[in-house]
Amino acid sequence: MIDEELGRALELSPCQRKAGRRLIQYSVKSAWYILQQQKLSSAKYVDILKSLECNMANFRKVLRFGRFTDHLYLALFGKVSSVKPIAVASTTSKLAFAAFLLCDHILWIARVGLIDTDTDRWSKSANRYWAISVCVQLLIDTYEIYRIVNSSKISDRRSDIYLLLFHHRKDLALDTLKNLLDLIIPLSGTNMAVSHVKKELVFVF
Repeated sequence: MIDEELGRALELSPCQRKAGRRLIQYSVKSAWYILQQQKLSSAKYVDILKSLECNMANFRKVLRFGRFTDHLYLALFGKVSSVKPIAVASTTSKLAFAAFLLCDHILWIARVGLIDTDTDRWSKSANRYWAISVCVQLLIDTYEIYRIVNSSKISDRRSDIYLLLFHHRKDLALDTLKNLLDLIIPLSGTNMAVSHVKKELVFVF
């Protein structure tokens, strides 16, 4: 595939390629939203950016089409943590994300005109499952942070807890931040986010 060949040429991992595509799409989305809100450009250029962002979103959906089965397999048969609460939470999150992908696949098929179904219902279901998956991931992150905070390694320097957390577990700190930002989108889709948050931040993240 072109995406894989380009990733290998740039020495990018699959996760980095995924993050790069997402960053570009959301950057374009933020650009047209800011231009539209601040009236910094004509409607023609805003429409061009909207069309570009829509095409990029569809491209990402095509790339992840069928990944529902992968995540379902990982949830049912994948390696789990030896810590039981983490194992249960991780499996729950994977099952919820698999359900989100299934709804997203059906939604995409409906929007390209291959089937006729209630897209609003499937969209709300997709956002609901996505929100559940992210919330459970945040619970896992919180548990891991709690363990680190109470470890002997950093317990004597509580005043610098955030810097120490980032130093000892940079991956955990970034994952927590990512999940917090990710939560805005599905909550806005299910009308659970605060109105001003839904109106402004969802276009950035």
